[in-house]
Amino acid sequence: MILIVGGGLSGCLLAYRLAQLKSPPAFLLIESKANLCGNHTWSFHHSDLTEDTFRWMDPLISRTWSQQEVRFLDHGRRFNQPYHSIKSEELAQKIKKVLGDRVRLGTGVRSLSADEVILETGERLAARVVFDARGTFNIPKEACGYQKFLGMDLELVEPHSIQNPIIMDATCEQRDGFRFFYLLPWSNTQLLIEDTRYSNEPDIDLTEYREEILQLCKNHQWKIKKISRTESAALPIPLQSRAFHSPFNGPIEIGLKGGYFHLTTGYSLTYAAELAELVANHLGTQPHWDGLSLKRELQPFNLQINSQSRFFALLNRMLFRAANPADRWIIFSRFYRLQEELIFRFYRGNLKRLDQLRILVGKPPVSVLRAIQQLNP
Repeated sequence: MILIVGGGLSGCLLAYRLAQLKSPPAFLLIESKANLCGNHTWSFHHSDLTEDTFRWMDPLISRTWSQQEVRFLDHGRRFNQPYHSIKSEELAQKIKKVLGDRVRLGTGVRSLSADEVILETGERLAARVVFDARGTFNIPKEACGYQKFLGMDLELVEPHSIQNPIIMDATCEQRDGFRFFYLLPWSNTQLLIEDTRYSNEPDIDLTEYREEILQLCKNHQWKIKKISRTESAALPIPLQSRAFHSPFNGPIEIGLKGGYFHLTTGYSLTYAAELAELVANHLGTQPHWDGLSLKRELQPFNLQINSQSRFFALLNRMLFRAANPADRWIIFSRFYRLQEELIFRFYRGNLKRLDQLRILVGKPPVSVLRAIQQLNP
């Protein structure tokens, strides 16, 4: 029996992928809340995933666009890179339909180990391996900045004019660090708008963010028929590289719990999907697998992420410690002038050494002295 504790993105994708195997192992997904997946919208670029991984992810996608855009005060750019988004409520429905009785909702967990989960009721569940997908990676406040946002799914009275996802519209007033709007056109009258900021502090004035989104709609003369959903968060952006710490005698920590997210963008779907693929491949080809063999199988994946994370942590320190908050938008504007292939290798978390040099060379709006001070955390 495989036990997956936590019904968020990573736990659900792992359970879904295991269910796709020709001879699925016995597994159970355990979630303490009444439903799976929470209240989220997850997005990714097509090049973020391998083709093998995308093949089984494709049925879970809510909407795909063939192009995407960025907008800055000094330039705009359109990329011919497909962009995919997943609505959490749709993902939950699809996952539950596939898993059936292999998911237990409203089930709290008292404790867990490498081979056992003890429920709050006292029931003990034995396992061949336990995956812990609960909560987030622990980062001290002084060791991170924040990507914070309020998102609102809107239904408009009349069609809007947005054709492609605008993943970054930084033509707005800059405040509280680097600020931009993120827009997803679900249909010609349905639109997700997020007010997003890279800030030194996690505090969010939800009233202010809401008013800014409503004002954006007024500026575009979009009349709102209904606000169907809101979502807000302050995602920690680490200033130091991470090291995966799941002990060999404990459960396998995955998702945000295990630190599987892009240190600069906060994106987690890529890592959740590719980890699920690695686990499924191992179980499908190794008849005598166990928890230790799975951890060994994940080590090269972890080492690659750890190696890339050192550079992303350096970029984060340049952004939050070396750059003046009012000038942070210039860093992003400059980045989006680079070669398209480099930009999407960045999103995938698979930069080459020359890519890293290309990102750093030039004259960004960062004090040379402060930049040098950030080379070693």
